[in-house]
Amino acid sequence: MRKVPHIARQAWSKCKRACEFVFKNSEKFHHLFISLATIIAAWWTYRIFVAERQSQPHLGLEIKTIQAVIPTTTDRRLVFLDVILKNEGKRKLEANPILTTINAYKDFGEVLKYPCGIQIRQILTSEISTNKPLDFFTDMNELRCPIGIPTEIDLLGEYEEIQNPNSSDAAIPKFWIEPGEEYHLGTSAVLPKGSYLIRFHFVGSKSSDEEFWSRIVFTQID
Repeated sequence: MRKVPHIARQAWSKCKRACEFVFKNSEKFHHLFISLATIIAAWWTYRIFVAERQSQPHLGLEIKTIQAVIPTTTDRRLVFLDVILKNEGKRKLEANPILTTINAYKDFGEVLKYPCGIQIRQILTSEISTNKPLDFFTDMNELRCPIGIPTEIDLLGEYEEIQNPNSSDAAIPKFWIEPGEEYHLGTSAVLPKGSYLIRFHFVGSKSSDEEFWSRIVFTQID
């Protein structure tokens, strides 16, 4: 009979002792594995649901309208639009620092000139013939920009830095919101009585997919 080499016997002996040790302390190892699994699961939960979410930008949007009667007319109103921005995230948000002579945002079916602006559309109730929802982007026969109102109103005029002294149109916005800060931006317009959809948008300095917010509200001008 061939004898087992000395090294092999030592290896077998160590393996046997290790197995006996694990078997004798199996309950302790069980608790250890449970603890490690709990720690790993907690770390993964924090990473996915806390750390990553806190690193994402969050912008709160709110639009308020204030109406005033114009003594010289009965069919129009002076309207002030108060836009409230609140940085609800954990990092600074900056408006896209792009020249106002260049489009700040472009997507399929939509082009926005300013990184922060308002669009006002009057609902032509006499043109509504179906029960389908109004589409801010395509139903232009039912939604119309009021006469005398720009198709898009720039809200960052006071935060823009003129780049060309000979052209006030060539300016770059210098606007940002620190975490927890709240800003009020506003504009006024004279609007006929009627129903309106008002859309506000904000385009950040990061990729358009990551830092783009918009909101549409309904307003009745009486």
